[in-house]
Amino acid sequence: MANTFIYIGLGIMLIGAVYEFFVAVKGYHSSKGQWWQRFQLNAFYQGPPDPKMRRLIKIWMLIMITGFAFTGIGISIGLG
Repeated sequence: MANTFIYIGLGIMLIGAVYEFFVAVKGYHSSKGQWWQRFQLNAFYQGPPDPKMRRLIKIWMLIMITGFAFTGIGISIGLG
């Protein structure tokens, strides 16, 4: 039972990591400015994200929190 929860949690986090890559690419393409301004090291914060990106980030956070919860439950069952 513990292994099932751990593997389900890790699978959900893997799905979250792939989704996060999609969100990062989408955020990069939606950022404003010239192509050389996107790669400046001092320009990490470029203002608040637009509402569409904010929604995508919240979905990603929900996926990752769910994965961490399943993994944590599996570990606690395994140690108990």
